Formats: sequence, C-alpha cells, structure tokens
Amino acid sequence: MAQQTFSVLTRRPRVVIDHVDGDLKVRSWQRQEIRVESAEPVVGMRQEGDTLTINDYRGDLTLWVPGIKGGFLSFLTGVFTSLYVSHLSRSATIEGVGNVELQEIGGQVVLENIYGNVKLEGIQELAQLSGVGGNLRATGVATLRSQRGVGGNVTLTTLQVAELDNVGGNLHAYHIERVLQVRNVGGNAHARDCAGAEVNVTHTGGNLHIDGAALADSCSAGGNVDVWASVPVDRQVRLHAGGNATIDFPADANVSVYAHAGGNITSPTVQRHGGGSLNLVYGSGLARLDVAVGGNVRLQGEAIPR
Repeated sequence: MAQQTFSVLTRRPRVVIDHVDGDLKVRSWQRQEIRVESAEPVVGMRQEGDTLTINDYRGDLTLWVPGIKGGFLSFLTGVFTSLYVSHLSRSATIEGVGNVELQEIGGQVVLENIYGNVKLEGIQELAQLSGVGGNLRATGVATLRSQRGVGGNVTLTTLQVAELDNVGGNLHAYHIERVLQVRNVGGNAHARDCAGAEVNVTHTGGNLHIDGAALADSCSAGGNVDVWASVPVDRQVRLHAGGNATIDFPADANVSVYAHAGGNITSPTVQRHGGGSLNLVYGSGLARLDVAVGGNVRLQGEAIPR
C-alpha cells in the first residue's frame, strides 16, 4: 500500500477529487496533515496552497484529513477540511469534515458528522446522511435518507425518495417522484410539483405549502397551511394549523371532509361564520380529511361537494 502525506497550514484545507474509478473513504483525525492511502502511488496529485487535488486515478482511495474540534458548535474555530468530489465510479464514505460537494457518484454515499454544508448532485444510489450542521442541497438523487438532523435549510430537486427526521431551517422540495417524508421543519415547508408522490411533513414551525401531491399522513403547521392535493382512498389524514388553511381539491376528489375553525369556513356550496364546524363529502367520500385551524378554512378547487 502506498501512503502520501501533505502538511496543512490553514484552518480550512480543501481536497478536490475528480475522475476516480473506485471507492472513496475519508476519515478525520487530530493532525494538521492529509494522508492519502492507495494500492499504487497517485500520479495525478498535487498540492497548491491549502488545496490538494487528485485527478484520474484507477483504484480505491482512503484519505485522512484534519478534523480538529471540541464539539459540534466548534466549526467556526476548529480546523476542518472541505471536500469536492466529481465523477467517482463507486461509493463514497465521508465523516467528520467541513463542507462536502459530491457530483456524479456511481455508488452509494454515506456522510456522517458533517459540520458545514452538503451539496449532492447526480447520486445514482442511496445517499445516507447522519448529522449535517449547515445547509443541504440535493439534486438528481435516487434515494436520500437523513438522520440526526440538518441544522440549516434543505433544498431537494428531482428525487425518487426523500426521508428526513429534522430540518432546522426551511424546506423546499421540487419534483419528488415517489415519497417525501419529513418529521420536523423548524421554518417554512414548500413541496411543489410532486404529482404522484406521497407527501408527509409531520410538523412545520412556520407555513406549510403542498402543491400537486397525495397527502400520506397527518400534517401540522404553526402558521398557515396551503394544500393542493388529494387524499388516497381509505386513508384518514389530519391537517392542523395555528393560522389559516386553504385546500384545493382536484376534480376527482373522493373524500369526506370534517373542518373545524376558530374563524370562518367557506366552500363552493356552504359557509360558516364566526367559528364552528362543517362536514362535506366529495365524490363517494372514501377517504377522510380532518381540518382543524385557529383561523379560517377555505375549501376550493375543481371538485364540488355533494
């Protein structure tokens, strides 16, 4: 096995890796140096200032990089390495680094204890994340699962499946094709153009907007709820909002609605003013939607209740 070591003099070293035919493993340690381990010496490798660049290597790589910290909030004062990887043919496993950008990865991605931001693009298999301190941006990822939270904002575009436990900031999701499941969002949550997907955002601290999806489970928001979605047959879904709720039903809606509001309730056929409840049936009413809000409820869309 070949080992090559490079000294690090700054608090924000960078590693740039491009076109590697193999697996990549990156581990952090308490040394101000970067070690590269490989079966054969890496010819296409150079260091310029605080940046180490690796190009065009065939085989697996293991890197040890500086990750000198005293706790999860020490990102600003510690020594952390940022990693930029593109065109990796197989899997990437990375832990204890600063910012991570991965593009065109042929295998799985495993990220643990990432102290900065994460950007993923073109991940062909599962991306498994455990602890992201900054923002997360993912585009063109087959399946993304995040545990132990994302501290900042999350932006998801064109994913098959996205499952996250906690988002500290805002959530923006576009073109989710199958499943979007998020347990907690500290800010606002927006899911747009997710036709055919089942969406479940269990709790949102701010406003919740869902456009073009199937509501898979109960959702609550501290602010307003704005939903243009269907409820799958034989499902019971609950929507709770501290503010107002606006619900747009598609023309083929097949749901029984029970709405309770502290303010007004309006629908195409009947209205309630000054608080109270309202029951409506769309189609055969084979699904059930319970709506409870502190403000007003507006039921609208192409469907007309009978």
